[in-house]
Amino acid sequence: MIHIFPTHRAVRSFYASFSSQDTFLPKAMSIAEFFKKALIVEGKVQAEEEMRLLLMQQAVAFDAFETLNIPQHFMAFVKNASYVFRFFEELSAEEKTIADLEGADVYAQFAEHLALLKQVYENYTHALDAQGLYDTITFPLYARMDETFVFTCKAITVHLEGYLSSFEWRVLEEMGRLVPLHVKLVATPYNEKVLQVLRARGIDLKIGEEAQIRLGGDDFSTSPCSLSAPCAKVYPLASRSLQVGFVLDCVARFLQEGLAPEEIVVVLPDEGFASLLRLYDRAYVFNYAMGKPAKELDFVVRLRAKAQDVHQTTQPSLHRMRRLGIEENTREAWKKQWKKPTNFHTFVALIGSFEAEENTIKEQLHEALASLERVLKIAPTLTFSEALTLFLRRLDKMRVDDVMGGPVTVMGVLETRGVHFKGVIVPDFNDDLVPHRSEKDMFLSSTLRHYAGLPDKEDREQLQRYYYSRLFTQASHVAIGYVENEEKLPSRFLQALRTKKERYDESLSQLLLPFVAQKSREETPVLHPHAPFEKPLSATRLKVLLTCKRRYYHRYIQHIKEPPLPKDGIEAVDIGNALHGALEIACAHPEFGASEVKNQALVAHALDATFGTSASWRLEKEIWRERLGVFCANEAERHAKGWHPWKLEESLKSIFEGVHLEGKVDRIDKHLAGRLEVLDYKTGNTLKSGPKAIATMVDFQMQFYYMLASTQGEVERVGYYDLLQGVCVEEEGMEEKLAQLSDILVAYRFVESFEKTDKRAACSYCPYVHLCGRG
Repeated sequence: MIHIFPTHRAVRSFYASFSSQDTFLPKAMSIAEFFKKALIVEGKVQAEEEMRLLLMQQAVAFDAFETLNIPQHFMAFVKNASYVFRFFEELSAEEKTIADLEGADVYAQFAEHLALLKQVYENYTHALDAQGLYDTITFPLYARMDETFVFTCKAITVHLEGYLSSFEWRVLEEMGRLVPLHVKLVATPYNEKVLQVLRARGIDLKIGEEAQIRLGGDDFSTSPCSLSAPCAKVYPLASRSLQVGFVLDCVARFLQEGLAPEEIVVVLPDEGFASLLRLYDRAYVFNYAMGKPAKELDFVVRLRAKAQDVHQTTQPSLHRMRRLGIEENTREAWKKQWKKPTNFHTFVALIGSFEAEENTIKEQLHEALASLERVLKIAPTLTFSEALTLFLRRLDKMRVDDVMGGPVTVMGVLETRGVHFKGVIVPDFNDDLVPHRSEKDMFLSSTLRHYAGLPDKEDREQLQRYYYSRLFTQASHVAIGYVENEEKLPSRFLQALRTKKERYDESLSQLLLPFVAQKSREETPVLHPHAPFEKPLSATRLKVLLTCKRRYYHRYIQHIKEPPLPKDGIEAVDIGNALHGALEIACAHPEFGASEVKNQALVAHALDATFGTSASWRLEKEIWRERLGVFCANEAERHAKGWHPWKLEESLKSIFEGVHLEGKVDRIDKHLAGRLEVLDYKTGNTLKSGPKAIATMVDFQMQFYYMLASTQGEVERVGYYDLLQGVCVEEEGMEEKLAQLSDILVAYRFVESFEKTDKRAACSYCPYVHLCGRG
């Protein structure tokens, strides 16, 4: 007799139940290990993950695939490949084909997309066959049963917790014809999908029954099983980190109520929360079933730091490199090789040694390198950056065993299958994490899944409800925590539970967590005699000085560079620069202004010259081509009235109140009569400041432009050119504002101290906010 359980932990728990008995232990193994021994593929080798990625990327390398909106470029494809693999893996596991999806009229291009996916599948499977490989997609096609192994089992009992695919059901039924095979399960409201499979085989179970079913035969037995769970205590908390204190507090309470630490489990909907627990687990209370992620290893941290520096060198990346002790020659070697094809020896030399890591992870790292070596032999054109992407992807899935663990277990939801604990603590019970969103659901709609008979979103949610309900019904103490604020909501799964809302005293965190009370920062006045106008003054520098003297001190006296912000797509400043460049090109053309049509043609050509070629840039270009239609019409009207662009992006200097001014003017137009008009392009809402705002003004850009342009002739008007509306808005109150500027230039000729601004709103986006202690 052999017992089959969903996980290795369930096997260990099964063996532990015999610890007080003097008897021979029955044989047990996980279902993954069982299928690995019972099913074999002759004449083929299982493909490693790196090889699968390489072959799939080759399989999608045809022009029509672009219509699926999945990038084909290697680096981008690696990030999105999981959707394609999951799609084919699910079809294979459920023993469906793309033909089973045909006929579902869900959208106009559906048939075309199915044909493309069919071609991808054929390309990929042919590539696997050519290499003598198989993977999870083709395994059901080639696998055959090892009857010798099955007969040695004599009898099999499968302890079913959750869901089996169509392929797995078929394999078990075939085994049931060779040896007695029983499936044990509990019928609950949440495993209806499994109960439907059994009904199709003539077995109708009632909710609340525990059944043992003989596959390959008609007999089955049932017994009543309680589905009632204890009242769960539910704790809303203000932030995620406070949940660490909540978990520690619940452990202490459970121990006080008589539970042994080995009988307590902390279940994580998001296993990333384990890093927070580790941070504060100074007494080694917890053991982590998921282990420690390899990405936290020093070796991997250094690899990612170097890769990030090559991709985008910034001040933070340079500081990180220095902190990690990475030498300059290493940086240069990586940059030199980054886009070049690499061989295995060069790759190993560049990534460096990992011999300083623990022995428990070295073997996995060597296996990852060996796998990459095989890939590079088949694909010698891979660049160093592409090879590194594959290598890091492999490392992201590695785990280091927890060898310093305590008696209280921490595990993910799937690891709870087949085991039970008396005390259950679940943090992160928020709607964005419970239920967990599956990548499988992102490729096919629920309508299409229902049509093809595939598990849909509701089925997966019910399966997760089943895992939690089984965990709770077998416990005597249940505590659930979740974050409740403007961005987070509790999981809707709570509605199906018997709960009692409790209040967690967040002040306990001061006792449970090693928080350090924030020390009051002693304010030391910054005294530094300084003459701001010794050098030519720009409107920007004056604005900083008037907004906050301390910011001015950090920027212009200490010369501390502002750290660049991480970019997510195209930055507004990049679009603004490209737009200014395009308008400079268009307005400089001799025929600009002749007509609206001519203006549109010149602007379109200029946009092509200054905007990028990526998809995002092409989108922005089309948006601005449309927006600038009113600008082109207005320019034709201005031309008819005698105005034409005269100086564009012109750097000028002037003197006002004895102060040397400098700046670059977007545009100066000249009338046929010789008068001048200064225009400053604005791509957002035009800002106008009336007389009441003059006394508190900090931005004197228009006044600077007036003084600078006055060196070129008589300035009639200064204003903003609202590109969205296609109109020019004249600056009002110029004389009063010039008088105010005159007073300011007199008052700030010499500055001795640099105080912080009293207006905290100015600190919101200040790059030096942490230097002032206001971050």
